[in-house]
Parts: sequence; structure tokens; C-alpha cells
Amino acid sequence: MKQDDSTDRHLVVLPEYFRLGQDDKQKPVWSPVPASEVPAETGLADVHFDRKRNGPPKTYETPADADGRSPVPWLVPFKH
Repeated sequence: MKQDDSTDRHLVVLPEYFRLGQDDKQKPVWSPVPASEVPAETGLADVHFDRKRNGPPKTYETPADADGRSPVPWLVPFKH
């Protein structure tokens, strides 16, 4: 996590680069890699996707139904 100086909140920083590899069953798997391991010939290290911000990021809270149930049914324990 990283401290956001503008809001004094902690933010999660996601990896920028991934490599497509294979697991032990030969299935495709994306793995994060540091920028130092990105091959220069890809040109990816020089690409930037700047985002215009209009103030600090907004917090989203998942609403619950009036009866307190989760809005996502598969997150609720299974009942017989």
C-alpha cells in the first residue's frame, strides 16, 4: 500500500507490467514483473497513460439490501 499525500489515505498500487507465461499444467498465467524486466525493444517503458484527476478519488461503498443481505448472492454463505 502507498500513502496518498493529497488525501492522507492508503491506496493499493497495482503492478504496471505483466508477463504471460504458463503454469505447471501448461495453462496461460499472467505474472507481474518490475519495469526493469520489461524488454527495451517493446517500447513499453516509455508509454504513459496519464489520467486527468478532478480532485481526490471517490470512495465507493457497496450497498446492502434493506434486509441486510449482500447485493452479490455468491458472497452469502450457502443455506440449505
